[in-house]
Amino acid sequence: MVESTDGMSGAVKTMAVERSQVRWDVVDLESLIASGHPARAIWELSGRSDLSRFEEGVRTREGAAGRPCWPARLLLSVWIHGYSQGIASARALERMLQQEPGLRWLSADPVVDHHTRADFRVGHKEALDDVLAQFLVLLEAAQFIDLNTLL
Repeated sequence: MVESTDGMSGAVKTMAVERSQVRWDVVDLESLIASGHPARAIWELSGRSDLSRFEEGVRTREGAAGRPCWPARLLLSVWIHGYSQGIASARALERMLQQEPGLRWLSADPVVDHHTRADFRVGHKEALDDVLAQFLVLLEAAQFIDLNTLL
């Protein structure tokens, strides 16, 4: 069991990101985007990153009561993909999560509400700024995005 400096113990309890699920609306999430789509690169890069600083202070833990939270990897990836598409508003991202294939794939299709994404961005501003800058440079170097879109 992991004991943190704030007295919380156990691993952070997060909601599962399940893209292989079958749904009644017959959407094959894996087929929504091509194998070389930028959303896949963003997801891959976020999985290689140390995101533990985004979990500091999260109260919901495995083995304890409480609803699981969205994984930091998912929230970060949605913001990065949104920024790469010129979307900088949590509310606009919420609308796009229902339509844009890359965002639908990243979130495994549930719409992550704008409050959750906005709270994540505000609550982790410094860490998010650092990670976003690194990701955007890597994605532009790999020609997945054009930073001129953000200007």
